[in-house]
Amino acid sequence: MPATVTVGSKLPWPLIIHLFDKNGEKKTVTLNGVSQEPGKMQPLARGGRENSAVSSGFRHSFMRGASALTHNVDAEFWAEWSKQYKEAPYLANGLVYAHNQAASVEAMAVDKTDLRTGLEGLDGAAPAPGIKPLENPPGSM
Repeated sequence: MPATVTVGSKLPWPLIIHLFDKNGEKKTVTLNGVSQEPGKMQPLARGGRENSAVSSGFRHSFMRGASALTHNVDAEFWAEWSKQYKEAPYLANGLVYAHNQAASVEAMAVDKTDLRTGLEGLDGAAPAPGIKPLENPPGSM
């Protein structure tokens, strides 16, 4: 088994995952999210290539179809954690995924471009069926 894996995530926020070893000590890994907290940098994969790292602070929305990548996650940690949490919706639905080759994770990100998380922002022009934006919103005079 390879020593590390690259993890892709379509979730907008970082995902902090934990495991306890046989001695009861907790190990923590933070997986990058597509919209990252201020000052953090993470690679974004979209369209088959890795875009430049984003460090402009927390973005109120995230690039549709993007996946955040976290490199060098301990492979044994990932195998055990993903086994224990295999029924978690973000794993079961393919929103968080991993492979031992970063290029494979980037290819998986491309395959998952149209996969929706349910956490995407609303379209301001057509937020929901039957809902229309105000023609003259307060303060727009």
